[in-house]
Amino acid sequence: MNTQFDQALTDVLKRGKYNVLTGRTMDIKKYLTDLIDEILAKIFATFEIPVSESASGNGNWASGFAIVLLTLSILGVAAIVIHIVRGKLKEEPDMEGVLAGIDPSRSPSDLINAAAAFWADGQPRDAARHVFAAVLLALDKSGALSIGVSKTNKQLAEELKRKAPKFLSSFKSVSNIFQIVWFGGKNLDEESFSECLRLGSLLVGEAGSEKR
Repeated sequence: MNTQFDQALTDVLKRGKYNVLTGRTMDIKKYLTDLIDEILAKIFATFEIPVSESASGNGNWASGFAIVLLTLSILGVAAIVIHIVRGKLKEEPDMEGVLAGIDPSRSPSDLINAAAAFWADGQPRDAARHVFAAVLLALDKSGALSIGVSKTNKQLAEELKRKAPKFLSSFKSVSNIFQIVWFGGKNLDEESFSECLRLGSLLVGEAGSEKR
C-alpha cells in the first residue's frame, strides 16, 4: 500500500520537475491546486476514504485536506500530552519507593553507613537511596518536614523552604542525585556519590542537632 502511494507521489512530482526543466510556462496557482488535488486523491484511494462526486473535480479538495490536517493535529496533540504526563510522573515520584523496605526506626546515621556499604558492594542505586532515606528521616525527626508516602520531592522541598530553608540547598542536591540514579536509571560515578554522601552526612548531623 505504501509503495503504491510513494510511486504515485513520485509520478506527480516528476511531472512538475519535467515542466521546470523544459521551460514550459504554467499557472502556478492552478498547478499547486491540481498537485494537491491529485495527491489527496491518491491518499483517499489508498486508504479507501470515500469522496463524494461533488467534492471531486470542483475544487473542494480543501475540505478533505482540512480533515486530514485536523486528524493529524489531534493525534499530535494527544501524543504530546501523553509524553508530558509520563514525563511529569517520572520526574515527580512519591516517597513510597524511596522508603520501601527500610525500617523507619533505624537511625539516619545507620542508613548513611549502609549507603557507604552498598556503594562498596557495587550497588549505586541502593547507595543513593539510603543516603536520601537517611536525609528524609533525619529531617522528619527534627521537624523540618513531615514525610508522607504521597509527597513528591518537589512538595518536600517546598515544605522545607517554609520550615527550615537553611537545609534546602543540600536537600535539593541529594534529591537530584537520587532521582537521576533511582528513577532516571543513570550511572553514578564515584565523585557524584562522594558528594551525595558528604551532603547527606552533613544534613543528618545538622538535623540531628535541631530541636523539634
